[in-house]
Amino acid sequence: MSNDYSFLLKPLPGFERANLIGNMATIASYFNRGYLQAFAHAWTFPEYQAHVPLEYQALGQEARAYHTTYEQILNASQLQQRIHRNQSTQQALEIIQQESRQQRPVLVKGDTFYCSWLKQNYQQLHNAHFYIVTHHEELSHQLRCTDVAYLTQNHAQPFAEFEAGFTGDLITFTPLAESTLSAAIDPYTLLIQCARRNLGHEDGSIPVFDSMDVLAERLVELDQLEQQHAATAVSEAEEHLQLEMLLVMQARIQFLLLLEHLADPSKEPLKLILNGFQQSVRSWSAIRESYRKIAPSTDERITRLQQIADQIRVVAMLERNIAQTILHDQQIRRIHEQYEQRWEQIQQLNG
Repeated sequence: MSNDYSFLLKPLPGFERANLIGNMATIASYFNRGYLQAFAHAWTFPEYQAHVPLEYQALGQEARAYHTTYEQILNASQLQQRIHRNQSTQQALEIIQQESRQQRPVLVKGDTFYCSWLKQNYQQLHNAHFYIVTHHEELSHQLRCTDVAYLTQNHAQPFAEFEAGFTGDLITFTPLAESTLSAAIDPYTLLIQCARRNLGHEDGSIPVFDSMDVLAERLVELDQLEQQHAATAVSEAEEHLQLEMLLVMQARIQFLLLLEHLADPSKEPLKLILNGFQQSVRSWSAIRESYRKIAPSTDERITRLQQIADQIRVVAMLERNIAQTILHDQQIRRIHEQYEQRWEQIQQLNG
């Protein structure tokens, strides 16, 4: 294949430590924007209760709150996948070459040890990792790769490194024949649904902004629980609290991308609501970064945790105000519609 990179695939942001879902969504975005509807309910938050004894297993609740499957992404974007299992490297390269000629990306399962763009793992750590191959270059004996990890795009991977790290599985994609994407979600309807749910107005829902306040209130306690587990863990401990902060941020990134795709940002109050979500993303990113950088000193750590707790309370207030603004706007719209209907009736009666 020539070196014409007209077929370039830009990795989507907001999928750190979620390379399978992120790269699946990136591939779906190449075919159409329907994949975004898989994240229609990403504006959420897990439940933290004020008077419930804490357990380490309760941390990292993002698995319940934010779990979006790649099947949902495929269904939303009307893509058909074919999983090629137990392929030899030669078979895999032939499949990649065929798909590359048709300008279709391929999802590959490899080994981080041989992925040179994964700076921390390359030649250091063996882990399964999904990434995207977009080009097969016969003359230079290399592939071109895209990956949500480090927002990698068009990275050259020699055939030799691909062959060393390939684990036998890859996935190809084609749009469903005569498929029609489901009707786009109305942004106002979606926002109203999410606002009502997040404020606890729906049956079975919880007021998630109160849950954010509880997280802030118990942050020091939660951090101590995490530190105790890390001290007793046999292997390297997963930092559940940091992971939860990460996925809170990433879920808002995906929801914001969906809103930006669906909505006209020039219209009020959508412009203000979009600005509010942008601020929420920046705030959760800053909160997570602050937590990552806390010094191990006990006294300083507690002080910094209390400052982060204050930041969480402010973001909870921001998101609560966004939800209340959405419902307030809905009420104003209803009043206006009722006025218009009544005025038209009066005009008809007056002939």
